[in-house]
Amino acid sequence: LRCILIHSHRPIIWPSFSPIFTLLPELFAITGAVSGVGQMARGIVNTPEAMMAPRQGKWWNELEGQWVKTDIPADFEKYCMDAPADDSDLLGDVTAEVEASAALGVDGEVKETYYYDVLEVGPTAEPSAIKRCYYMLARKYHPEKVDKDDKEAADKFKDIAEAYQVLSDPELRKRYNAEGREGLSPDKTSVASDMPKI
Repeated sequence: LRCILIHSHRPIIWPSFSPIFTLLPELFAITGAVSGVGQMARGIVNTPEAMMAPRQGKWWNELEGQWVKTDIPADFEKYCMDAPADDSDLLGDVTAEVEASAALGVDGEVKETYYYDVLEVGPTAEPSAIKRCYYMLARKYHPEKVDKDDKEAADKFKDIAEAYQVLSDPELRKRYNAEGREGLSPDKTSVASDMPKI
């Protein structure tokens, strides 16, 4: 050990590691070379298995860190034989939605299609399709998007909002499908009150 004086009268003792510090670059190089050779050896050992395993129906499971055999016929027997033949386990929600839309009276027979035409959808359109078309048309004809003096665009925007108000409400849509705009009460819709009497 050697002593170094630094701006004070008390000596600070520093160990003399200078031979180790001069060997650091060589140690890093040797460590890197050993690691690289180890990785190359692992690659050489594992490459034949990595090439053959997929041909044998195996796949690499990263969670387990090993090759896993896939036996499709056995897996089919194990997982799919208990499934219902009519796919009711998969179509349960879709079937319920179709039945709900049929309960709304959207089976294709409606008294008039004015609101459907305004939103550019058919009478059998799902609520999600009605909503999507409403948002697209509302953005297109919004007063801030078109010329402020464009009366036709303003009227179109009001009709779009009115149509969406009726068709997005299940009760109003059912009444509209059965009776048309005349069946809607003026307190629920503004277009129904503005309709000319024939």
